[in-house]
Parts: sequence; structure tokens; C-alpha cells
Amino acid sequence: SFANVNLAPEKNETWELGSKWDVLGERLSLNAAFFHIKKINARETDPNNTLFQTLAGVIEVEGLSIGGSGTINMGGFDSFSGGLTLASNSGTLVFNSSVAASTL
Repeated sequence: SFANVNLAPEKNETWELGSKWDVLGERLSLNAAFFHIKKINARETDPNNTLFQTLAGVIEVEGLSIGGSGTINMGGFDSFSGGLTLASNSGTLVFNSSVAASTL
């Protein structure tokens, strides 16, 4: 928006390494992946004026995702760790971020 035109653009760097296995005669599929996400010039809503955004700095998140599916429905689990790395409040969790998620 016009209110945020002077902010530097966001940039992202992402990598993921994972694998998938089909077992039990392909009736069960298992997967796992490690990932790393780095967001440069990350934006957050200004707590003093929600019409504006501020630059939060660099946000890095690393995690592990594991899951399974098959003839009997299964789920998955994701674990995250990360936060601000180059900001005045370094090491804090980013607003609206989680440390884990699961599915059924």
C-alpha cells in the first residue's frame, strides 16, 4: 500500500531436504523433511498503527516435518524453531508464529 511504499522489499531464502518411503506393499507412505527458511526485511504490523507495517529484520525458521498416510488415515507433525535474528529484540518469537503443528 501507499503507506508502506518506503519499506525495503522482502527477500526469501529457502532449502529443504527430505525423503519419502512407500512400505507394506505401498499401503503406507512415510515422509520426513528438514527445512530452513530465511526472510530478509521481514514485515510486521506496526503495533501503534495497524495501517502501517514496520521492518522486523531477519526471521529464520528451521524445522522438521514428518508424516504418514495410508489405507488407515494417519497424520503428521511439524516442529519449528526460530525467531528474529537481526533486530533489537533478537531471539524472540515472531508475532503469530507457532513452535509446532499437527494434522490427523
